[in-house]
Amino acid sequence: MLEIYFESDKEVIRFCEQLFSYNKQIELHWKTNKDWGNHLQLENKLPENELIETIAQSMTDVFIAHRLRNMIESTIKRIYYYTNSDEIERILDLTEWIFAGENADSLQVRNTEDPSQILKSLFSASIKNETTIHYDSIIQFRLKDFRNQLIHYVGLAIDEFKREEDHQAFVNMLREYIVKKIRALIRFMYYRGICLLFINIMVNKFQQWS
Repeated sequence: MLEIYFESDKEVIRFCEQLFSYNKQIELHWKTNKDWGNHLQLENKLPENELIETIAQSMTDVFIAHRLRNMIESTIKRIYYYTNSDEIERILDLTEWIFAGENADSLQVRNTEDPSQILKSLFSASIKNETTIHYDSIIQFRLKDFRNQLIHYVGLAIDEFKREEDHQAFVNMLREYIVKKIRALIRFMYYRGICLLFINIMVNKFQQWS
């Protein structure tokens, strides 16, 4: 009999859903514990490696769904000292994009192994040969390697954020330069008595696009 404790109701529900989605042969009993929150008892009817694999993957899914974003935000504030809410939100989104690695661009930026697999391996190591597992304790004390990797991903996200800012600043400077040149051309043509209707229309259109 394997015992697993979750403090959060939402997390234990998500864990059970994921567990059964991976293996419907698992049987469990769920009750509450006044000291540790939600108490699950799993009937060990699977080969040990298969059971550990299923539990570790389910815990990984729960963590990504309920804990990852808060941990990223904490890293942005605590390690990199960002305080502007808009900047934090953009870096947070970029970090999640890098973490997910769903397209070639994000994979190129990440250029490392799948972080979810790092997380899964840490959960596997933490529950192997254990009969009582505390999910919150694992997160608090056993995920140091993942936290360090997350710091790296946030750093990559900040680099991307700064590149975006530099690009936007360049585009804005280019827009302003072109507008000034067009206005100078208009003034020149005005003084030469040339019809300005078409040029004024084009300037207005350009300002709308920019």
